[in-house]
Amino acid sequence: MVKITKKKIREMMIQVLLIMLGTLLMSFGYIVFLAHNNIVPGGFMGLAKIIHDLLGKIGFDLISVSAWYIVLNVFLYIYSVKVL
Repeated sequence: MVKITKKKIREMMIQVLLIMLGTLLMSFGYIVFLAHNNIVPGGFMGLAKIIHDLLGKIGFDLISVSAWYIVLNVFLYIYSVKVL
């Protein structure tokens, strides 16, 4: 049985806050620099932007880039849980 101490809880909360801060900075950089200048980043964010732009050309722009990013990541999360 793992003993949960105040120190472990504090460390975990700091890690969660740092992850949230990093995510906030990444989204700020994407919105301010990449999306504004039509630059496609790599990874799933780039793939989500490409899917959004391609489907937008045929008139299907109901789903935002961030929603496509979440959809792509859901499949990755399911796969990683299955593997791990």
